[in-house]
Amino acid sequence: GKDPYSRAVFEKIQRAYYGPQWQSPLARETPQPFIYPAMLIPLLAPIVHLSWGTIRMGFLGILPFLLVGSGLIWARIVEPEIRWQKAWVIALLFLCSWPAFWGLRLQQPTLPVEVLVALACWCFWREWDLAAGCLMAVLMIKPQIALPLALWMAVWTLRRKRWGFTTGFSVVLLGLLAATESMVPGWWPHWLHVLGSAQQRGRLLLEILWGKVLGLASTAALGAWSVWVLYRRLRVPARSVEMGKTLALALAATLLVAPTMMGMIYNDVFLLPAAILLWNAKPQQSLAQLTRAAAVVYGGWIFSSVIISCPVELVWPPFVNLALSFRIM
Repeated sequence: GKDPYSRAVFEKIQRAYYGPQWQSPLARETPQPFIYPAMLIPLLAPIVHLSWGTIRMGFLGILPFLLVGSGLIWARIVEPEIRWQKAWVIALLFLCSWPAFWGLRLQQPTLPVEVLVALACWCFWREWDLAAGCLMAVLMIKPQIALPLALWMAVWTLRRKRWGFTTGFSVVLLGLLAATESMVPGWWPHWLHVLGSAQQRGRLLLEILWGKVLGLASTAALGAWSVWVLYRRLRVPARSVEMGKTLALALAATLLVAPTMMGMIYNDVFLLPAAILLWNAKPQQSLAQLTRAAAVVYGGWIFSSVIISCPVELVWPPFVNLALSFRIM
């Protein structure tokens, strides 16, 4: 019954997030507006009358199992002949990673989105086009992640004159938009305004790591290369290793070109399929071997830092911020 992008709702979020310091310089520098499309509201409507404590406990009780399930799905997509023992190890390591833990700590809606992305990709990989299209339409609540993947899936199916994906996507998206408009009339321009402000505060991942000039140039080059490879991979068959590699590349490339901020580590959950590919890789060239070795060592730090920081935080809370700073670096 309220405009989620209004000033009144924004101030309410600020008070809930920052407490008594909601008007402090830090709160002004890093505001917390509602930046999701209002299509999220009809999806959350069934639980609106539950208390926050109930929702929070349900989130923390259910999401770890769903994340493990999504890890098993990705392991199967990326490596169709994988043994289940290895798949379980991958899924449990995924749950013990910084992105997953940080998302659970913040009760981030990104985690349910990741689970749905994995399920949609599983349906697409199995050639259940209608189900994949319906799920991808729901995932437009996080369009900066789901839209590029949905576009590639749509082109892949249309080239084969298979209409199930676009039919399911269109019908569900139109229904969701109609329900949203009835609940939040005229929300579209308000969301674009808030989204534009948030994007201005964000920076590209490589820009954060390497500086503006080198970061922008590298992002442009890698983004163009990714588009070219994804175009070439429109020929890959379903239920194949190559399809798993393609879906992993689409998600990794999307994170590469999407503006982000230092605290948005939880978005890295979408790198799970790429991490599985890296783990399984057996490069022949020395540079590729060195790059993979460095990435594996860095990944080891990510997992070990979770094990170290979680118990230490109980004794010394500032430690988690120190660990996160190394994780971001």
